[in-house]
Amino acid sequence: MKLENEEKNYLNELLRNQINLINADLEQNDLDEDKIKKMIDEGNYELEEVINKRNSFIKILNKVSVSTTPGASSKQMTQLFNTANKRTKNSEEKILKILDYMYTYDLKMTISTVSTETKMSYNTIKKFKTIIDKKESQRLLLKEIIKKVS
Repeated sequence: MKLENEEKNYLNELLRNQINLINADLEQNDLDEDKIKKMIDEGNYELEEVINKRNSFIKILNKVSVSTTPGASSKQMTQLFNTANKRTKNSEEKILKILDYMYTYDLKMTISTVSTETKMSYNTIKKFKTIIDKKESQRLLLKEIIKKVS
């Protein structure tokens, strides 16, 4: 999570002075559009500072709640997400190819056999257990049908 300078400054100010967390001026704690318009018409420019502080605080909270990787900016988070999706997609494609191969040659499909054939980790293959089980049940069903026909 990377904070911008304005957000860092606001966070430092917020941590130094807790009165900023709960505004002493109770009117500003429950602002609505009408109150904002009225305050602007009266020439109350402190309101802009309050709104900016609240917006900065909301941005900081959003960044903290979204960030799973400490020190990562939003662009980095997007790239990490895209990379993870690509890896998952590549793994799934590789597993499906091996499953088709195993289905064609009537080989038993288990997590360990698929793991051995794909040279991927057991835990990675385990994520695709439902696909493997489905393909294995199709293979067994076909085997039974062939047995009955023969």
